[in-house]
Amino acid sequence: MATSPQHNATQPASPTPPESWMNNAQCHHVDPAIFFPTGPADHDEAQRICAACTVRDECLGFALDHHIKHGIWGGSTERERQHIREQRRTRRTPAA
Repeated sequence: MATSPQHNATQPASPTPPESWMNNAQCHHVDPAIFFPTGPADHDEAQRICAACTVRDECLGFALDHHIKHGIWGGSTERERQHIREQRRTRRTPAA
């Protein structure tokens, strides 16, 4: 019999409750390993799946809001998300 997450000491608690958009994601029934590639050449399959996803923007927003550092989220790599964060900071910074 499986135990629920709150009773399983070996399973870390989720930092946030599952988002409703996640159930509609194109990747919902895909092997998660695809979204954690080992090198830049391995990004293509994950990004192809994301390109056809109807909740791509929500996924990217989730990754940015939660500072997720690993994997492909909303079709973006960590390097691409870092660039987006830097652009956002630049826009918020008043001109001197």
